[in-house]
Order: sequence, then structure tokens, then C-alpha cells
Amino acid sequence: MATGPPRHRPSLVPGQRTRDVWIAHPEATWHVLEEIDAAGRTLNTVVPPCQPGEDIGTFVLLPDGFYIAWTAAPPMLRGAAPLREPHVARYTSAGHRLWSTPIRLGDLSYPGVVELSEENGWKLQAKRPWTPRGVRSAHHEPLLISGNRVAASFEDTSGLARTFLLDLGTGHTVAVTAPAPGGHKAIADDGGFLIGAQGYGTFETTLLTRDGTATTRARPDPTEHHPVHHHALNLTTPSQRLLQDLHS
Repeated sequence: MATGPPRHRPSLVPGQRTRDVWIAHPEATWHVLEEIDAAGRTLNTVVPPCQPGEDIGTFVLLPDGFYIAWTAAPPMLRGAAPLREPHVARYTSAGHRLWSTPIRLGDLSYPGVVELSEENGWKLQAKRPWTPRGVRSAHHEPLLISGNRVAASFEDTSGLARTFLLDLGTGHTVAVTAPAPGGHKAIADDGGFLIGAQGYGTFETTLLTRDGTATTRARPDPTEHHPVHHHALNLTTPSQRLLQDLHS
């Protein structure tokens, strides 16, 4: 199951009306998930518990509940509340929390990220590792589900992102990707994911398997000319095709 724009989700759960949509919006001191039909009528309302200063970064609808990626609310909504750390939580259909997993990006650094400062004479140099503030849900496909795994992606203001591979049932962290520029992501088969990275001179895809194994292949820069290679299209899934490229 995949996510689209973070504030609304079509109701694709078996047995539910497919023209309904779930939306998330803040109230005075809490957040609300609402199911709305095509006529704009509210069919269902869920209020998941949260702390002051938290915001719903994105969410996924499941047959028996929700997955929510919580982030710090923007300053205009946070008020005097503290800056909250992000976390991913699973809820029942009634909004009762089953588990919550804290998300910590750790210190970030990446080749190609540079800085200027007075202390080095305003010379361009690699940026030293920094502690991110204002961590948010990743711009592209921030919350995906494949098999019994959840891929939750978060980024800081530099655009560097990390994907956290979680167990669907317990929230246990199986693996965390290294910091890399954010990119598009896709669901692969058997609990795996394809994690794209683009920016700071990088253009690559990583196959992240359900056990946390990561295999990366650099992709050619689309602005440059490269010869076309023809392959037999006898593989049926994105992860299988990527594996063929990785081993070629």
C-alpha cells in the first residue's frame, strides 16, 4: 500500500466505498482523521491521541486501522509546545494506539553538501556533519507498506533523507538507510522497496529487502547521452529487473 499527498487518502480498503476519501486536519489541540463521501458528508471520524506540538506528517489507511507518521507541528500551530521528535505509530480503526517507534535521523553529512563560513575565509568546502532540526516526512512517497514491512522516510531541510524499515506488526526497526538525497520510492515484492536518490550529484536506486539488505545501482544522468542497451524483458517485477541490472 502506498501513500500519495500527505493530507488525504482514497478509501481503497476492501468492502469500503471506493469514492470515499480520508483526510487529516488539525483542530485546536488535537488532530482528526475524517472519512468523507463524494457529496462531502462526513461518514466517520477518528481522533488519534497525540502530544501538544505534534502534527500528522502523513498516514496510510489499512483494513483494520491506520499508520501515522508524526512530526513536529509548524511554528504557527505549535505555539508554546516543545519541538517534538518524529515517530511512526499504528492505530486501530477506533484510534487506539498499538505501538509507536521513535525516529532519529542522527547527525547528517553527504558528499556534495557544501558550506561557506567566515572562519574558513568564505571558501567553499564540504559541510561538516550537523544535527538536523525541523525533521519532516519525506516529500516523495513518505510511507509505504509491502508485505509485513513499513518503509517510513523522513528528511531535514537540506533534502537529505533516511528510510526506516519497520516490522508491520510490532514496529521494530529492521534497518535504516544511510543519509542520501530524497527521491521517489516504490513497493517491491516480498516486503521490499525501491528507494530512489537524486540530488547533490547523485542519481541512483537502492533495493531494500525485507531483511534490511540494501543493494544500490547508480543510474545515468538523464541530461547526458548514453548508449541504449536492450535487455530481454523476461522478468515481471521491479525488484527482479533491478537485481538483473545490479548483477549485469
